Amino acid sequence: MEQPKIPFEKDLLEMNIGDEMVLFIKGRIFVVRRGNEDDIETTNKGLCFIGARQ
Repeated sequence: MEQPKIPFEKDLLEMNIGDEMVLFIKGRIFVVRRGNEDDIETTNKGLCFIGARQ
């Protein structure tokens, strides 16, 4: 079985549009949601692509 390349990869890939995940990392809170094509067009910083685009 292939190991995940990033933490929470399996959970992130199972998210649907509109789902959000809250991560607590070293006392900081991050709210993560699945993006869509509109997010890619409107975001001009902090964008990181990992793996193939689906």
